[in-house]
Amino acid sequence: MNHHLAGTLSSEFLSSAGHELRNPLATAIAQAEMLLDGVHGPLSEPQSAALRSIHAHTSQTASLITDLVDAARLPGEPLKLQPCDLSEVAEKALKQAEAAAASRSIQLSCILPPGLSAQGDAQRLQQMLMELLAAAMLVTPAHGQVRLILKSENNDIFLQATGNASLPAAPGHDSAASVLPQLHKLKPIGLTLLERLTRLHQGQFTVSSAANHADVFTIRLPAVIAAAPAAPVAAAAQPPIAHPPLSPSPSAHAARTQFILIADDQTALASVASAYLESLGFQVATARDGQEAVNLALKLLPDLIFMDVCMPILDGLSAIRQIRAAPDSKLHTIPIISLSGGAGTADREKCAAAGATAYLGKPFGIREIDRIIQDHLPPAAP
Repeated sequence: MNHHLAGTLSSEFLSSAGHELRNPLATAIAQAEMLLDGVHGPLSEPQSAALRSIHAHTSQTASLITDLVDAARLPGEPLKLQPCDLSEVAEKALKQAEAAAASRSIQLSCILPPGLSAQGDAQRLQQMLMELLAAAMLVTPAHGQVRLILKSENNDIFLQATGNASLPAAPGHDSAASVLPQLHKLKPIGLTLLERLTRLHQGQFTVSSAANHADVFTIRLPAVIAAAPAAPVAAAAQPPIAHPPLSPSPSAHAARTQFILIADDQTALASVASAYLESLGFQVATARDGQEAVNLALKLLPDLIFMDVCMPILDGLSAIRQIRAAPDSKLHTIPIISLSGGAGTADREKCAAAGATAYLGKPFGIREIDRIIQDHLPPAAP
């Protein structure tokens, strides 16, 4: 690779490329969720199963894109570290890992002592634990067990995921020495992200061997003890829970039809979101560039705006600023939800600084749209 090409593959390039790659995935995820929720009619069980598989693998691809962009961007993006409750973070990570574990009949269990804190970024710590669990599951055969243990020793916090090793050790090497190079081949993005995040948290990531051919994946972090830890309580992770759709009831907004503006140059995604919102009883207008979005906002005075960040003619951030500076005071407080595939802290901060009310990372599905409506669009007055 020549120097020019190496320079082109910068974190900024990957961030923009990530946004572009997530756009079609967002459309696929939203379409699958609409079909699964019966928006277009009932499905047979084989059809539902196929759609669940499509949804899961599309979401997994989106996560890999996010991890790839993160791995490239992290060295130049400082983290905001503060005391975090590790038990709470671990519970969220375990919840996220349930589906992957269930797909291979792997049993998850944990020991999470209360009062254990570490200096870190809560979202990134959850991401680290997810990758730690994923690595342990990768070396664990079907119907095996993975155990997550949090503990404090000598002013250090240890986050340990133990799996029953199924990757064969190279001749003349022990399991722990062999597993890391193999994992870098099988899971290069996630493992690189885990190692970089651990370093940014002033920690250390290691792999060691344990009894019964088990591999122990450990993150060691500096401790912040908020309170004397109580005796650990072992708890088996519960099986995945099917959450019902969070769709707002159209009757809740029946007093006056509310208007929503969607600004996104990806017409397929805008079309899917419009169809879903219209099925809930909202009026919807769409714009394909930032200038059109500003013009429609000034004309229609919508109740809610979804604003993509990367659009032609006028970008989304500039459009938000112009809307906030408009003479009509309603536009100063109307909820504006920024849509972006950037998915980084700096990206969120730029949106907030421009005047966005909330941030919605791409790809997203209809359940995320439901939550935005519930949080930012109260029922209309009669």
